[in-house]
Amino acid sequence: MAQNAGPSIDVNPLESLSGEPVSVRATGLRPGSKVTLSISRTDDAGVTWESHAQFIAGDDGTVDTAAQAPVAGDYSGVDQAGLFWSMKPTSDDKPAGAFGKSLAPDNLRASLESDGKRVASQDFVRLRLAHGVERVEIRDQGVIGTLFLPEGDGALPSIVVLSGSEGGTFEPAAAQYAGAQGNTRRQRCRGA
Repeated sequence: MAQNAGPSIDVNPLESLSGEPVSVRATGLRPGSKVTLSISRTDDAGVTWESHAQFIAGDDGTVDTAAQAPVAGDYSGVDQAGLFWSMKPTSDDKPAGAFGKSLAPDNLRASLESDGKRVASQDFVRLRLAHGVERVEIRDQGVIGTLFLPEGDGALPSIVVLSGSEGGTFEPAAAQYAGAQGNTRRQRCRGA
């Protein structure tokens, strides 16, 4: 007879480009038990972001965010990405807004709680800049921007990502498009 190894959390893949699907599953649970899954990260400004959702373990002792809706928490409905997009700052006294503005990898932790105790956790990484994507700053005749070149030779389609009225550049979006699609991306903002 196989022995139950106890509750565990599985994040797959452990490294992915931000925006790509990530599977978050809990196994080894008591069927019908209520558990909490959470994801947390600390941004470049030191602000901690978290999301939480409660689930009821299935007859097989598993919870799968891609197949089950939470019974309570920061989002509702079946949504594999729910724990990601529903993250919010944990403290009201720290400014929000630094989340996602850096090209540095996001180091996150998925945690599983049962009966009010953390029983498992898994660290994982979300990349903003895919491996092999080259970042080139553009400062030419009043044009200010950043060019992201994916690996490979030959002509590739280009997409220009424009910032809003606040000015500046938001490089992560352009970097993600270059890595995910293999296209050349240019992040442009107005020159002075």
